[in-house]
Amino acid sequence: MLTLTSFYGHMTNYDGRTIFTIRRQDAHTRPVGSQSAFRKLSKRACQDTGRPLERGSTGAQGIGRGRHRFRKARGPDTSVPTQSSLLRLSRPAAVPAASRRTRRSAETECRRPPEKTQAHRQAAVKLTKRSSLAQVARSVAVALSSAGIRAVLTGGACASLYSRGKYKSSDLDFIIQSAVSRAELDAAMAAIDFRRAGNHYEHPVATFFVEFPAGPLAIGEDLRVQPVVYKIRRFGVLALSATDSCRDRLAAFYHWNDRQALTAAVAIARLRPVSIDSIRKWSAKEGALPSFDEFLAALELARRRSRRKAH
Repeated sequence: MLTLTSFYGHMTNYDGRTIFTIRRQDAHTRPVGSQSAFRKLSKRACQDTGRPLERGSTGAQGIGRGRHRFRKARGPDTSVPTQSSLLRLSRPAAVPAASRRTRRSAETECRRPPEKTQAHRQAAVKLTKRSSLAQVARSVAVALSSAGIRAVLTGGACASLYSRGKYKSSDLDFIIQSAVSRAELDAAMAAIDFRRAGNHYEHPVATFFVEFPAGPLAIGEDLRVQPVVYKIRRFGVLALSATDSCRDRLAAFYHWNDRQALTAAVAIARLRPVSIDSIRKWSAKEGALPSFDEFLAALELARRRSRRKAH
């Protein structure tokens, strides 16, 4: 503990803190305003370099009155500045608790391994011979998304999903909507064990194969097709809407008289909410209103049969 007889100093306010400039007082202290900034050791002290230097708290009687002493190693004596000062804050600067919490949180984040994205976690799922069409569609969509490839599921695979399996498809058609090279597409598909075989991709055990027909994304003469996000086990797959999938099947019926495609369109319209008005307008533009009327008749018949089964 410092006493008023041992030290004296100057108090300064700086940025809300009290700072004391403390200066040691001894018997050789010069009065304030002295021109000399240093005092010299006594001649005897300079000659006797082996004499231990005593240091401690000084009182009114000078050096040697303090409680603590220690010896200093031999060496040449040097001039001691009389105005060497020690700046001390009146209180220690404590680190705010919020800062400590922030620092601990930052260190924890640095130590935590980077989390894998949902796409990479999903892509790690292995396909088997028992994998469903929906599982294959999800795996392909995840692999393409992880590679930065935008693609929309179309064709019979969409019809199978919307018809809840009433329509069967053995292949999945994706329309690519981003610039991609064949090598990039091959690498993306290889991540889920699909290999190119001619114009399509095959899996060593899964029973479905994947094709990438040339775009653009269109239904008949309609080029303004907007895909939707179809959820498969909480992963969003870009796909045709239920209405557009129904139109896609009707296009095959209108132009190629594909009766199986008509059955698929009826199943979609019976099980999913579709816009019949939009389908009618599109059918008129395709010049297929008579075929559209046949579709409506088949749909009404399927609905009556479904109601009879429910009762």
